[in-house]
Parts: sequence; structure tokens; C-alpha cells
Amino acid sequence: MKRKLLLALTLTLTLTACSPQIVREYVKPECSPPPKPTLPEIDAQALHDAVGEDTYGKLLRSNWKRDAYAEEMRVMLMVLCKSP
Repeated sequence: MKRKLLLALTLTLTLTACSPQIVREYVKPECSPPPKPTLPEIDAQALHDAVGEDTYGKLLRSNWKRDAYAEEMRVMLMVLCKSP
């Protein structure tokens, strides 16, 4: 009985000593957002006349969504990097 207990204890200690250590490394993301590109100036009325009401509305909504996404990414970087 003692022999089995000693063997179990030895085995437990051996396995515990050989278990891998968990190492956590925190990686800080790149905190500087890319520069906002300079877009060409486009006359809204001329564009509306050229592409029509439906296409102009789609372009406008697409632009709003892209701007909202860019703002969301900017805020996310601020939170992740804890910048003011």
C-alpha cells in the first residue's frame, strides 16, 4: 500500500515538474493610424447630373459608410493604445 502511494506521489511530482509553463506575451498594436488621403474636389451637382439620382444616392451612402468605418477604426486604435 505504501509502495503504491509512494509511486503515485513520485509520478504526480514528476508529471507536474515536466508540465509546460504558460507564457503570455502581450503585443501592442501599431498605434499610429495611416494618414488620411487627400481626395479630389468633385462638384456634387455635376456628379449628380452625370450619374443620375439612384447612382448618386448609392455613392453618397457608400461614402458615409466608409467615413463611419474609418472613424470606428480611429476610435478603436485610441482605445487599444490608450492615447488621448
